[in-house]
Amino acid sequence: MDFKELFESFSEIPDINQGGNCYQVAYQYFTNKRGNLKLVHGLVMGQGNLEGIRYNHAWVEDGNTVIDKTLPQKFQRMSKREYYKIGKITNAFSYDQEEVLEKVIETGVYGPWEKVLIRNKY
Repeated sequence: MDFKELFESFSEIPDINQGGNCYQVAYQYFTNKRGNLKLVHGLVMGQGNLEGIRYNHAWVEDGNTVIDKTLPQKFQRMSKREYYKIGKITNAFSYDQEEVLEKVIETGVYGPWEKVLIRNKY
């Protein structure tokens, strides 16, 4: 994986995904697919304009593959190991289909659902 190319590609993120709608995007992908997927919420270390800021983010995991539909097309699938390394992921919470349904019914939102993420400013 060419990390420099990935960081430079952030300017190519579609406008629809630049408004902080990762929770909705990940939820919609997760609920429209079948399999042993996990919806994941966690803290990511920002790059580019967000460098140095730890912000809330959501993505989907299929085994050892991360699917992040908020990234440019060619980076939407990558190994979990690479994704966690690039994003310096912390406080990752994964949910299966049943848990997602319970959380959405309980809270009425796509996320975040965990206190450590709710308390995060970004």
